[in-house]
Amino acid sequence: MDVVFYRNVSIYFSADVQKNIFKKLSALLTDEGYLFLSSAETYFYNTGALFLHEMENAFVYQKRIDVPVEERRTHRSSQPVVGQTAGLNPFFFKARQQSAPTGNSEVSDLFKPRIKEAHDRRTPNELFDEAMAKATDKEYPGALLTLKILLEMDAGFKKALSLKASIHLNMQNLDEAAESVKKLLALDDWDLEGLLLQGMIAKTKEREEEAVGIFKKAIYISPKCWLAHFYLAELYYGMDDGRGATYEYGVVASIIEKNDDAEHGLTFFPLSFPPNQLARLCRHNIQKITQGVKKGAVV
Repeated sequence: MDVVFYRNVSIYFSADVQKNIFKKLSALLTDEGYLFLSSAETYFYNTGALFLHEMENAFVYQKRIDVPVEERRTHRSSQPVVGQTAGLNPFFFKARQQSAPTGNSEVSDLFKPRIKEAHDRRTPNELFDEAMAKATDKEYPGALLTLKILLEMDAGFKKALSLKASIHLNMQNLDEAAESVKKLLALDDWDLEGLLLQGMIAKTKEREEEAVGIFKKAIYISPKCWLAHFYLAELYYGMDDGRGATYEYGVVASIIEKNDDAEHGLTFFPLSFPPNQLARLCRHNIQKITQGVKKGAVV
C-alpha cells in the first residue's frame, strides 16, 4: 500500500496491541508509504520504520528504509529543578544570583584536570544523577559542568540535553538553551519535551507565530499535554485572538479538572502552584475574554 488511513481505531486498544498493529501496518506499506492517524491516537514511539513527518500543515507517519539512530537514553529523575515563579506563568523561574559561566566556554581552565579525571571513573548515568542533584540544589554552574563532561562522553544522552536546556532557560540564557534544544531535536525532531522547550524559548523571545506553530506540533504529538494548550492559549490571548484563547484555556481546565495529576510534559520544571489553581486561572481568563478584557489589563 502507498497510503493507509487508520483513524480513530487504535484508541480502543492497549499500548502493546497498538504497537503490534503499527508494526503490521508498516509491513503493509511500500517504502516511503504513508500512514495517517487522527490526533487523538498519535503514538509516541518509532517502530524502526515509521517516522512522524509534517507535510503541508498535515502530520503523517512515513515509512523510511534508512536505519534510525539508536534509541537514546531516556533516564528520568523524580527530582525536579526547583525555582521561583515569575508572575502568573507557572513554568518560568528566576535563578539564584550567582556567578555563571559565560560565552561558549562553560568550564574554566581550572576545571580541565577534573574533567579528565571524571572521564576515568564515572558513567553517563552517574554523571546525570550528579548533575540532577546539583540542579535541584540550584548549583547551576556545577550542574552545567557535570553535563558538559557527560555530553562529551555521550552526545546523544537526550535527558542530559533537556536538563541543560532547562537550566539555561531557568537562568534566562536563551541562546544557550536554544542550542541545547537544537541538538536534542536533531536526535528526534518530534521529541515532546524538546518541542515544549523550543516553544517556551520562542515565546520568551516574543516570536509569537513561531511559538504557536511549535506548540501546535506538541499538541499533535500529545493532545492531552495541557502545558502546550496553556501556552497556546496565552499566545492567542496576547495576540487578541479571543476565540482561540477561549478554546485553549477551556481545554487546559477540562484536562486538569478531569485529572489533576495529568503530565505537563516537562521533566525538570515543577508546577509553582497546584493544578486546580491553574484551572481556575484559565476559567477566570475565559471570563475576562468574554467580557472583552485584553491581556494585561487590570480588572
